[in-house]
Amino acid sequence: MKRGSDEDGYEEDDDGFGEFAAVEEGEKVVGKRTGEVDFSSYGRGLYLVKVPARVIDALKKGDEGKLRLPTAADEETGIAKGELLLGGDAAEHPTSKFEVQIKPEAQDVIVFSSDRKDDDGKVRIEGKVSHQCVARPVIDSKFRSRLKQNVKSKAAAPQRKMQILNDEEYRKAEHRVVKIKTAQEIRELKYQREQKRRYVDLPEAQWKERTTTRLFQLFEKRSHWSLTEIADALDEPQQRLKALLGEACVYNKSGPHRNMYELRDEFKTVEQRKQKEDEIEARREARLAEQEKQRRLREEKEAYEKQFRDK
Repeated sequence: MKRGSDEDGYEEDDDGFGEFAAVEEGEKVVGKRTGEVDFSSYGRGLYLVKVPARVIDALKKGDEGKLRLPTAADEETGIAKGELLLGGDAAEHPTSKFEVQIKPEAQDVIVFSSDRKDDDGKVRIEGKVSHQCVARPVIDSKFRSRLKQNVKSKAAAPQRKMQILNDEEYRKAEHRVVKIKTAQEIRELKYQREQKRRYVDLPEAQWKERTTTRLFQLFEKRSHWSLTEIADALDEPQQRLKALLGEACVYNKSGPHRNMYELRDEFKTVEQRKQKEDEIEARREARLAEQEKQRRLREEKEAYEKQFRDK
């Protein structure tokens, strides 16, 4: 068996499986070296086997395994099946026997490798994938017993651990400590802020005019603001700003700018109106693109199901 490694360019899948090339097929075809890529083994056929990640870990430790492949597919199912036997200490694995299912058709995949120790970084073509296989564990009494044992050991493991920090780690943690204000301190700060805003010398009309001007300047920086952000930016109480925002702004209850304010159209500049139109057009195009994507996916699914039914 040819064991895959990190140097062969194979990666682990999202579902916990990895892929590696196994069992050479045919004779090595002599080719030519073109530039930095060695094509001498381009005509060699390879089996690409999808196995669980723990099998790859076992192979990396040096365990030798055996791969038995059939010469013909099953007449009823049309699928060829083989066996994968792991060597070494079988007690480390729930099972050392796997059923290998060979797919009837293989994708057009080329396997390459590179020697990381080589300063030139030359790439070598190992061959083309002629068969794709999937290795699944054989579910037997030994497999079930091992799984139960793993579940029990994980359940019995402690959920919390105690770790002693050294002096350097303790000093780093000490700098990260943030002082949290008490409830009394928070009330005092809030009271001082409210007192500062309550005794405003400006009359209501002058305050409204000044705050409206500052509000328009605020919306020139950004088109949408929340009530908290506006109150912090203008340094005004939220309750006092609500009446002014109701006259000059629109509150979005839904959509991408939910719970945020924007200026009414009559108060917007030409540039702000154009920006909103561009944003609406971009959302419309994104929605149409998503609908087109879903339509293509449905068509591909229907075509695949039809092809499967015809077979």
